[in-house]
Amino acid sequence: VEFIGASGASADAELLALAAAAMETSHVPERSLDVGHVVLAELALADIEDDSLADTLKSCLRRKDRIGVARAACPLPKAQRALLEALPSLFGDPETTLERARLLRLPDEARQALADLEKTIAWAREQHEGSELLRDLTLDLGELRGFEYYTGMRGHAFVKGAGGPVLRGGRYNRLVERDGRQAVATGFAVDIEALAQAESALESHSMSHSKPGCVLVASPEHRRFAAAIARS
Repeated sequence: VEFIGASGASADAELLALAAAAMETSHVPERSLDVGHVVLAELALADIEDDSLADTLKSCLRRKDRIGVARAACPLPKAQRALLEALPSLFGDPETTLERARLLRLPDEARQALADLEKTIAWAREQHEGSELLRDLTLDLGELRGFEYYTGMRGHAFVKGAGGPVLRGGRYNRLVERDGRQAVATGFAVDIEALAQAESALESHSMSHSKPGCVLVASPEHRRFAAAIARS
């Protein structure tokens, strides 16, 4: 799904609502939606000229290793260090997470990005009213997945039975430029194969537990008979 040429919270909200609706067509009951934004990670990792240090910090941030981040960030300026150390804990429900993020010393453009993200979530919930996925979504402002690719909001959806995200997406305003056109864009993709495998696994599990069961108790002299019953 690609939405090319539209910017702002309203476009992101439309895509987020559509992503939730797409996930809700699946037959997997245990689904979750995780939303984030690249602004704080970009700000925290900006102007680090030491590639080794940057790689170490990214590795620690991906693991949400607060102690590792704190140790690696020691040589950096105080404000940058404080933001880096905060990132691993900036996840949870959107309201609480955004409230904690606003307590940090942030430039105006970062605060505006967080305000737009808050609008995006609220407007998506309005468009797809009653959606459990949107109601219970988690916000992770320290997630680095797709960090080099996305330019704003990003999101992932997960289902029981799949080892990774079955839906990925977000805003990627620099992508269309590669094809020679200046245009902002946002969108998402669903891994249909992974979703189908999760549904199939769930159906197999459900069938194996829904058939009427029986318990066979066999004494040693009836072991051969018991084995024949078990094989059948």
